[in-house]
Amino acid sequence: MNIQRKQAVALSAKNFAGNRVLKGKIARWSAICVLALNIPSALLAQDEEQAVEAPRPAYKESDADIAPIIVTGGENDTEKVIVGSRIPRKPLFTNLNYASSTGLAGAPGGGFEPFHPQNPIRFREIRSCTSDSEQVSEGVACLLAKSDALLAEGDTAGARDLMRYVSGEASFGAMENLQGAKRLYAIGQASQNDALREEALVRMLRTSAVPAVEQPAILRTLFAMAMRRGDENVAIERLEDVILLDANDAQSLANLAALKQRSGQSGASDLMTRAIAIKEAQAQSVPESWRALASSGQ
Repeated sequence: MNIQRKQAVALSAKNFAGNRVLKGKIARWSAICVLALNIPSALLAQDEEQAVEAPRPAYKESDADIAPIIVTGGENDTEKVIVGSRIPRKPLFTNLNYASSTGLAGAPGGGFEPFHPQNPIRFREIRSCTSDSEQVSEGVACLLAKSDALLAEGDTAGARDLMRYVSGEASFGAMENLQGAKRLYAIGQASQNDALREEALVRMLRTSAVPAVEQPAILRTLFAMAMRRGDENVAIERLEDVILLDANDAQSLANLAALKQRSGQSGASDLMTRAIAIKEAQAQSVPESWRALASSGQ
């Protein structure tokens, strides 16, 4: 009995020093087993030694030992399949003037550059011009419209030169030349330029598009312009052209007779006599100055 106690005490001390896991619990449990079962101490000591020195597991818990996580969707979730090399996402650029589902800015030169003062913005203007007259081509109609635009911008000289070109270009039709001359006259009228107005009237007469019934009125206007600037020789030429077109113009005949008398040219009395006869045929009064010149025999 004493031997068994000594062995139990020795075993308890050994377990306390050699095994921190079991500590004093094994010693107390061994003593109880010895007293209750009367097991030989040598065998008990051998069994406890083997239990203390049993090797611990050497492996480490791996990923295969971890239970998988299963995620389930809601009842309303639908399956989506996304294919392609670009996955749609929310645009990263929100201050640009175009929309992109990739969130990427446009490639340089691709037409998707954001607006910036340094990025050139190019516009192509396509304009179609029409005219009320079928005799005016679209090209000339655009030139006429361009002239109006130049006038609106205050470029009178540019509009004038453009209409000089239209009214004098031989490749254009007579009606196109006339329209250019009329625009030129309007420019002279707006700028109060009598010389330009006179030039425009002469250009009108050079075309064959002015009706014959309108030509005498243009020539009378040219006569008045020549008289206003004191050029009587040109004034005589204008009146002679008027009489060729309108032989019954008594006033033009009388004016031409007076100019010829003043310049010392012959035929003044004959012209005045014709003018008086037209007046009397129309039952109109005849000025005494007319009769005096007619009787002068000049």
